[in-house]
Amino acid sequence: MSTRRSFLGGLARGAGVLASFRAGAIGSVLAASRAVAGRPPDDVAADEDYWREIQQAFTLDRSLINLNNGGVSPSPRVVQDAMRRYLELSNEAPVYTMWQLLEPQIESVRRRLASAFGCDPEEMAITRNASEALEICMLGLDLKPGDEVLTSAVTFFVGENGTGKSTVIEAIAALCRLPVSGGSRNELSAHHGPDESSPLASALRPSFRRRPRDGYFLRAESFFNVATYLDIMRTEQGGAGALAPYGGRSLHEQSHGESFLALMTHRFQGQGLYILDEPEAALSPKKQLLMLRRMQVWCVARPRFRRVLV
Repeated sequence: MSTRRSFLGGLARGAGVLASFRAGAIGSVLAASRAVAGRPPDDVAADEDYWREIQQAFTLDRSLINLNNGGVSPSPRVVQDAMRRYLELSNEAPVYTMWQLLEPQIESVRRRLASAFGCDPEEMAITRNASEALEICMLGLDLKPGDEVLTSAVTFFVGENGTGKSTVIEAIAALCRLPVSGGSRNELSAHHGPDESSPLASALRPSFRRRPRDGYFLRAESFFNVATYLDIMRTEQGGAGALAPYGGRSLHEQSHGESFLALMTHRFQGQGLYILDEPEAALSPKKQLLMLRRMQVWCVARPRFRRVLV
């Protein structure tokens, strides 16, 4: 696992990079990091000697407290020194420096950055700033008037009763080739609910950068029918059969809330799109918090976990 310490060390070992560091600047930061290695985070947070070394890496106005490190993050001293040096170099012989020296180095820098971040060079692009990078991503999407973009790992639909939340979720499930009565693609032909199609789906236009490999639509009002269907399939197949992805135990042998949690614990795995319509309906307040905790685990501990709509 890459750490800030190993990342800085990798930069320092890169060809030609050491020349861009002010004498002793990166060494002081690395030495301070080594000195606190293995100590508890709370202990390091209170170590003024450590943070004094980090502070000296920046040229901030000490009479002001800088709290905005997002949109206008200050550059470290070594970066400022390098920018000044390259500006002076470029102005010594602009045509020669730009086309003969700097441009050929862009590709090697891109490859070193990709190696440092553990990705393929084709996944790494060098831009002038974060705003330009975001614009490139957004302008690369084939969006049409009225299209909406979901960017978070978990998206909650919120609104008053009767405003159409379930209708929209049902349509999204249909567009993802999931049964509108609930279940996965394995239950598409089960006909275990009152609805077999979504009238709204035909009015929507789905667009996937990469279509999810797995998917599931939990529809609370018809989950009982899904459980019954799974029991029937287990009887026909023998053994755990269709119940294996749900923990191997009949969902009817568990309480309503336990069956919901069994679904979330055993069935929701890997890279997929999981649509939950009123998942809290069968859960106590304590179990609802457990459900939220498991959502966090899906999205943080499993980086390949795709998306949850609730």
